Amino acid sequence: MNANQRPNTLGKAENVLHLSNFREQNHPPGEDAVEAYARRIALVKDRVLDRLECRDRPAVAVAAAFIDTDGRIGHTAAGIEPEMAASLSHELRTLANALDAHAKRNSRRKTHQRGYAPLAVLASLSFVAATYFNDIAWLDAALSLAAQLTAIFLAKRSNE
Repeated sequence: MNANQRPNTLGKAENVLHLSNFREQNHPPGEDAVEAYARRIALVKDRVLDRLECRDRPAVAVAAAFIDTDGRIGHTAAGIEPEMAASLSHELRTLANALDAHAKRNSRRKTHQRGYAPLAVLASLSFVAATYFNDIAWLDAALSLAAQLTAIFLAKRSNE
């Protein structure tokens, strides 16, 4: 038996799928992903170079943060003189605040969708309270039954 093969307890080897066979393989991305990736790199490169090579207002100092193709985040700075540091620092804080606001806006979930659990509890407790204060026997039994049926119905509905 090969070191990469595992013993088969189910019968035929072709009927067994080992996830470890797929973990270490490096599958090349599809054509669509490669094209989108190339467009993104070109967009970033063009945007940065357009700003750096602007004829009207060429950049004399730069401070930038970047994410490389491996997903690592880094930063770089060049040409920053002491008299420019405060102004550049202020602009970087403004950019950081905008990035933080963007991250919070996209990660916020809608809180208006709470499901049926609070409704099930409220309805059941309402029926139970009405049962407690009621003096009529048949209405007491009907309210108790309604409380149980409402709890069952809403519990099933919340699982859907």
